[in-house]
Amino acid sequence: YFQKYIDASIIVFLLSYIIITNFSITVLRAALFVIFKKIFTINKLLFTKLDILSIAGLILLIIHPNYLFLLSFQLSFLVSFILITFTSNFEFKSKIIELYFIGIIAFLVGLPLIVNQNFEFNLLSIICGPFYVLFFELLLYPITLLMFIFPSLHELCFYIYDFFEITVIFLSNIKMFNVIVGDINIIIILIYY
Repeated sequence: YFQKYIDASIIVFLLSYIIITNFSITVLRAALFVIFKKIFTINKLLFTKLDILSIAGLILLIIHPNYLFLLSFQLSFLVSFILITFTSNFEFKSKIIELYFIGIIAFLVGLPLIVNQNFEFNLLSIICGPFYVLFFELLLYPITLLMFIFPSLHELCFYIYDFFEITVIFLSNIKMFNVIVGDINIIIILIYY
């Protein structure tokens, strides 16, 4: 009984978060996924993670068909699909190994889309990606939540975010790790997948 109130609170929080993030596609995908999973669990409806991801994608496309042409939509749903499909079969002994595995899979899956959009990619993203995930998960996200209770943490949060942004800009400017590919033919992309 108490779990239903927790689930309802999570759904309200996620709906608020969608509004706060100005309906970001990746946030919409993640929030709709969690909301539908909670609703289906409460109502004892049996849907797989792929079913829920598909429902979320279809709803977004019905509401806004042009989302299909946005890189953020394509990456978010394609990478989520692959991660749901392939990572559920693996057990990892450490969080770092799991993050690197997921990071490499996400990088490889998104590579043709990113290269087709930017004509280049940075090899450092494979190495740095998992550290950034840990940085957000263990430091920035908890401090952001604590900031609602302790507003004095706002300045600390600002400095941490600023540090993150500076390191991203610094690493992206190391040109020796940039691989310039140019435009990729659609047939090559289809063969890749």
